[in-house]
Amino acid sequence: LHVGIIYLILTKLLQFMLGRTNRYYVYGIILLVTLWFYAAITGFSASICRATTMFSLVIIGDNLNRQVNIYNSILASAFILLLTDPFWIFDVGFQLSYIAVLGIVTFQPSIEKWLSFKNTVLKYMWSISAVSIAAQISTFPLSVFYFHQFPIYFLLSNLIVIPIVGVVLILCLFFLSTYYIPLIGITISNVLLVLVKGLNQYVAWVNVIPGATIENISITINQCILMYAMLICFYIYFVTRRSDCLIIGLVTLLFALGSAL
Repeated sequence: LHVGIIYLILTKLLQFMLGRTNRYYVYGIILLVTLWFYAAITGFSASICRATTMFSLVIIGDNLNRQVNIYNSILASAFILLLTDPFWIFDVGFQLSYIAVLGIVTFQPSIEKWLSFKNTVLKYMWSISAVSIAAQISTFPLSVFYFHQFPIYFLLSNLIVIPIVGVVLILCLFFLSTYYIPLIGITISNVLLVLVKGLNQYVAWVNVIPGATIENISITINQCILMYAMLICFYIYFVTRRSDCLIIGLVTLLFALGSAL
């Protein structure tokens, strides 16, 4: 999310450079350097590296006038990162990051079609909810396998967290560029302080609501794999209405449930 926001801000600020070939290359270089500088100051975590590598491939593809396929970008970024450090494949953050983004790209468009709103606010809220549902569906087996729990109120938290985090990041960028101006710098820092404290308190409040999480869920690696196979089969069925995929998905579900006995 953070890398995406920074990318959008930069593309808006540097639009004046588009239209000329030599400027377009400089435009791409500035985007690449800035995104990787952000990755560096945030510690090169798996999720940041994934997002930065993906956007880098998009930028390079645009400069080469190539059509970008989101799945190719996702898998190519994973391949590049694993070339640099093969042991990242065992990193939980790496696994969840890629599973989440694959789930969002695959499931979110279909989920968003479930409901339609003319009101802009409701439409935006449902869009955030659709992203959250898609991410939870795709990460559910893996997160249960590693953490043995499932958050019940993820929609309640994400509806507030996602918009505020975006505002916080944008204000941080403004603060870094205006901190030396006394009145503006202090004002922005005070607003940031209020937002971050409020965000932390809200997340803490959601966490203590009775029944906030289902805990002590235990599954094996085989059950985790079977659950992902089931998800893939069900998704193909809902998209293509192929009955064989539904049958295979149900059989896979039975195997997953049977192995728990």
